[in-house]
Amino acid sequence: MISRFFRSFWKRVHIVDLSSKDVTLIEKIIEIRQKYRLKLPDAIIAATSIHNSAGLVTADKAFERVDLLTIIDW
Repeated sequence: MISRFFRSFWKRVHIVDLSSKDVTLIEKIIEIRQKYRLKLPDAIIAATSIHNSAGLVTADKAFERVDLLTIIDW
């Protein structure tokens, strides 16, 4: 049962690449870090989600401050 659930979930996961050459993403990370005073790892997560037009599955309330972020409460 669990392995079937995991396989189904894994088929729907899209892995994104973080690249230091992606200037737009880096600028978004900096903007979010400064504007919302998030820790750097959280700013990277939020910016990457926004940059890829993806919802973020999280229970972390810190992300609720980021108005451009689509949060899927877990």
